[in-house]
Parts: sequence; C-alpha cells; structure tokens
Amino acid sequence: MEGEGNRASLPSVWVPWRRVPGALIAAFGLAASGADFEWGGHISGSGSNTLEVLRSLSGRPGLHWTRGASPLGKENGFRWLADVRNYQPGRQRPPERLPQDLFSVYWTCRTNLPPAPRSPDAWEVYNEPDFYFVENSAADMAAVLKAAWWAIKTDRPEVPVLMPSLAFRPARYALELAHNGLASWTDGLNLHYYGWAADFTDFLAHHRVFARAAGIEGPWWLTEIGYFQLPVTLASDPGHLDRQAAFHERTLVESWAEGVERHFPFLLTHYVEVISDFGLTDPEGRWRPALLAIVQLAGRIPGCRPLWSLVHEPTGARIGLVIEEPDGAWWSVLWSPGRPRELAPPGRVMDPPVPERLRLEVTWPEGTPFVHFGLDSGVLLDPAQLPAIDLAPERTFHLRTGPAPYQLAEVRWEPFRRELGAPPRIAPDLERELDSLPPRREPSPVVLRLRMSDAWTEDKPRQSLRLAAETKGDARLELRNFTDRPVRGTWRIDAPEGWSAGPATGGEARPDREPGPSLGGSVEVAPLARLDIPVRFTRRPDLPSEPRRVRLTWRDEAGRVDAASVRFEPDLPPPPIWRRYTARDLVPRAGQHGATQIFQIEPDRVAIEVRQPGDAHRDAMFYLALPGIVRGSDVFTTRIHAEPGPTPTFAQAFLFTAHGEVWRHGELESVPADGLAIRAGLGEFAPTIWSRHRDFGAPAMAEARWLAIRFQGLAPGQLVELEEPALRRME
Repeated sequence: MEGEGNRASLPSVWVPWRRVPGALIAAFGLAASGADFEWGGHISGSGSNTLEVLRSLSGRPGLHWTRGASPLGKENGFRWLADVRNYQPGRQRPPERLPQDLFSVYWTCRTNLPPAPRSPDAWEVYNEPDFYFVENSAADMAAVLKAAWWAIKTDRPEVPVLMPSLAFRPARYALELAHNGLASWTDGLNLHYYGWAADFTDFLAHHRVFARAAGIEGPWWLTEIGYFQLPVTLASDPGHLDRQAAFHERTLVESWAEGVERHFPFLLTHYVEVISDFGLTDPEGRWRPALLAIVQLAGRIPGCRPLWSLVHEPTGARIGLVIEEPDGAWWSVLWSPGRPRELAPPGRVMDPPVPERLRLEVTWPEGTPFVHFGLDSGVLLDPAQLPAIDLAPERTFHLRTGPAPYQLAEVRWEPFRRELGAPPRIAPDLERELDSLPPRREPSPVVLRLRMSDAWTEDKPRQSLRLAAETKGDARLELRNFTDRPVRGTWRIDAPEGWSAGPATGGEARPDREPGPSLGGSVEVAPLARLDIPVRFTRRPDLPSEPRRVRLTWRDEAGRVDAASVRFEPDLPPPPIWRRYTARDLVPRAGQHGATQIFQIEPDRVAIEVRQPGDAHRDAMFYLALPGIVRGSDVFTTRIHAEPGPTPTFAQAFLFTAHGEVWRHGELESVPADGLAIRAGLGEFAPTIWSRHRDFGAPAMAEARWLAIRFQGLAPGQLVELEEPALRRME
C-alpha cells in the first residue's frame, strides 16, 4: 500500500502526505512558539571594534538586548540588561563577599545607577553565586536581592529585576534561594548554560521542576549560553568554527521551541577566557559563522511553530525538529546527537553510545518536486540528489519541504510537546522539600536577615551554618524597612528539632518569650531603618552533624510576608574511618598511567609524581573506587599538599555514578602552603556544567561508584600528596 512503509516509523496520529490540520495541533498543545522570543548577547569592552559590531547588528530581527557593564548597546539603540554588582563600591574580583549592610546596597542602587534615558531596561542581581563568584550563603544572597529589588522598584517599578544567574542545574544553593522567598523577588528565571548541546533540553527540564516548585513566574532569561570547546589556539580553524555555529544553531532552535523568552548567546564581541574563545566575532570584529547563523535563525522563526520531534530509535536521541512556517511549509532542523567528549571513570563504557556522526537514508514522499536546502533555503535540490543525510558536529541541516512527512531510516516522528527534556528523577526527600518551598507573595517592605556571631562557621557546599563545640551560639535577627513609612508587624523564629531559640543581651527589641522551639514578638520598624533582635540558639549536646532548618517569618499588618531560612548543624569532627585508601587504590585517568607515579611514603600518606600533566589546564585526575552501596551521610576526607610550582596548584573532588554522570564538590581551590583540607559529604555533591544528570539536585547513592581528585596548574614532575585519604561513616 502506498506510503505504508512510512507509517511504521510515525505516530498513530500520522496523516498521510498532507498538511497536519489545526485540530490535531491543538490536541497536542502545539501553540505557536516564539511570540515573545527575543535574543541579545553580552558585550565586552568599549572600543571601536565593539562599536562596529553593534552597528553591524543594528536592526536585525529579534535582536533587542545587550548585556554587560558597557552602556554602548543602550547608546546604539539596544535594550540593556545590567548587573547591580558592577555599581557596588569596593567591589572585589571573584570570589567576593556580599555587602554586610543591605542599606549600602539599597542606597547604591538608588543613587549610583545610571539615570534615564541612559538607565538599563532590566537588572540582574549578581552573577553565578552558585559558582565561585560569591562566597556567601544563598540566604545572604537572597537578602541582597531583596534590597536591590526595593531600590530599583521604588523609582522604576516597571523595570524587570532578575534573580542572580544560576551557573548550574538547580541543587542545594538554588533550593536555599527558594527557601528564602526567591519567587517573590524576581521577574523571571535567570540561567546560564555551557554544557553540551545534547544535554540542553534536559538542563531546562531540571530548571522547570525547580521554577514550578519555587513559584517563579515571568520570562525565562538564558542570559549566557556559550560554546566551551573553541580553543584559543584553533579559533581560526574552519572546522572548529563550524562546531561553534552548530552548537548555537541547535540550542537557539530548542530554546525557542521550549518557550525561553530571552536567549543571549555568549558573546557578541570577541572574548577569551583562559584557553577558550567564546566570541561570536573575531578580534577584528568580523562575524564568525555562529553569529551569521544566529541572525538568520532569529529572522526566520517569527510566526513559526514546532510540529514534530525526530528521534533516532537505536539511541533514543532527538536529532531534530520539524517546524511549520507561516506559509504552511515544513522546515526541518537536523543535528548531530552525540556529545563531543565523555569523562568516564576507569573501566566505564558509556551507555547508550550516541555517535556524533550518523548517516540516515531518506525516502521522500512520492511526487515531492524539490527540497530547499540550507538555513536560507538557498539551494534547490531534486529529491534524488539527497538520498541520505550525514549528521555531524560540524553542521546543522536545514531542509524546507512541503507539509508532508518523509522517512529517515531508524527515525520516528513524535508530535512535538513543549518540555523536550527528560524529567529528572527526584528522590523522595527532595520531593518533600520541593513541596515545602514558600509560595510567591507580594514583596514585604520589611526584609529579614540573620547575622551570626564568630561561633558559627559557614559551609557553602553544604549550605549550612556550623556551631562550634559549644552548645550555644549568638545571632542577630535584622529587620530592615525599605520604605519611607513605619511598618508594624510580627516576627517569628522556628527552630528545628534539637535546637531552641531564646533572647540574648543587647539590641533594640526584646523577644516576648523564653527559650523554646519558637520565638517571636511584635515590633514597629521605623522608615528606612534597621531593627536588631539579639537571639541565642542552643542545641542539644547529643545532636549529630546533620543540617536542620531554621525558619524566620515576618508578617506586617497588611498581610505582607517575608521568609528567610538557614540550616544549622553542630561543628563536630568527621565520623570514624570506614574505608582507608592507599597508593594501590588510586587509579590515574585514562591516558595518564605512563605519565604518573604513585607511591606510599608513609602509612597514611600517598605521593603522586605527575611527570606530564594533561591538556592546556596542566591537569591530572585520580580515581578511588567506592565500596559497595554508600550513603549520603558518608564523608570523604583528605588533606592535599602540593610541592611549590611556578603557578598555584588547584584541586577539587568529584563523584562519578554508574551511568557516567559527574558531580562536583564545592569549587576548584588553590592548595595553600599548609595543605588543602577536603571534607566532602557524598550527599553534598552538585551538578557540573558539562555532564548529563538523571537525578535532580544530588546524585543517587545507589549508583555512586567512584570518587576523584582533579589537580590543575601542575608543572611537569611536580609532586602532590594525599594525607590520610579515607571514607568515613557514622554507624
């Protein structure tokens, strides 16, 4: 029967060789995408090249935004997204400490930000605090966001204020922002992406779970999306530039199809970071292929809507989208499904193997007169001239055909549904936590912040405050009124199990209750003033080292609420050693066996001579197998020492799962003269930029297989040591 061979690879709603009716589109929820889609990009520098790039981009379809410290974009007709941190006095280079005085943030934003008509059209409040850029906790970051929000909205309530950009998939840091009322203080979601194109929609799926649970409303702003694999030394190589273009073509199409409203490729001007070139223009300001492709795509998508997803059946990888254009023609965008590189632990074969290169035979519907080929549809082909399509990382295929399916070997057509990415697995405890996040509310003019005494230590990877050996620790609850009227209301502290909250000496307001599981009172906060309430927290002596949540609430007479939250735990020594590692347990990364020598120099000390570090980062990685099923409460500890070299040596711990997922602990840290202490709870590992992740927020312990230590900045022949590497467990 004519066409029957195509039905097997199409969904049951397949319609033979004719335009898909609007009723079918409506049945699958297929609305027109991109009605509010706008793009822009970061600009770096303010010289003549930057100005020429902006002029060359002026008037391009959909290009409305520039981002960064430079006002050149605004001066040349673009809207401007700026970061309030660029206007803070005494600003440091990352990592930086957030301002202690929230009124300094407020008044800086009221007095230092550019006035109209030079003022930015949207603001973001700090950059990637979940990465190394900010040292403080998420609770402190949320308080700074609230101060900036009130400052900007007081003068320009119509201007969007965005949360800090998130560098990673949501994990503990993002969750703590949400516990501190994030949704009430942001006009959208603010994300960055630097992973593989193949993982992009899964990345969006993780953030969708987070945004829904946190109650975040408003546009999705992808304020940086960059291609990390263009080496500075090969930045003029046509093949590498084509890969950069293919990355940006695919991710822009998927971003538009997924409903991301603001898409900012990183970056419009030339920019080099360490060994990578991110620029969409070269040092002379000339467009690279990626920028040309972005401009052409942005000009083509208005009025279009995605109809079908194309899925490679042997691997389950999506290889493209079929898009309906305004005139009813079908535009197919096809790409390579594989990742350029996998970081696999010893003996691990990735599954399923997704090739970077695929040759797919094509069967065209009978009577197809011709096929338009190319992003601009500038090449006209007889179907016989295109019997197969070769997908490769250097190119993205664009085909324009009539409104009828064609057959690709081993590829099925699925009706498009927004939310292309695979939903993450969510552990039961994290699911309960997501359900407990505070709802979006009208912003409160009084903002809470809890400031701790020196008895407490901040643990950023764990997002907890550790109380030293004593069982009592003082703090100060600060209430700030960011309006010019007095505000009356009630405050409340709810301590977790095993902790109590009571009054401490000093301050302007005294609690009206004795120590107990909760503490509260009624106060009036003067206009544009801070009111301090001293508090003493007490813990039971027998509490384990386990984070427990303290909740703080303010409710004024008009019903406006501010929520703040931190996690407390006792600062106890690590648990007893459960598994001790020796030199025989360390396994070098593949390809580095002959370049390293590992030996035991003392019973509790392992030395590693790195004769030849790898790649431009001068790095080396060593793996330690995990013994059977581990727990999130298990702790890996060691102290790293490094022989002095010409440049600083850095180290960081990672965790690998059975499926090849890579999770990071904390940040890459320099090794000081007295050594770098690593104390990494297995449940504290968070997503990396460049790995796929099936699980939301934290790795599944049942699938954890390897720990790894990565060194960076090594000199040839440099010696590093691991002091007492061990896995510890509290039985």
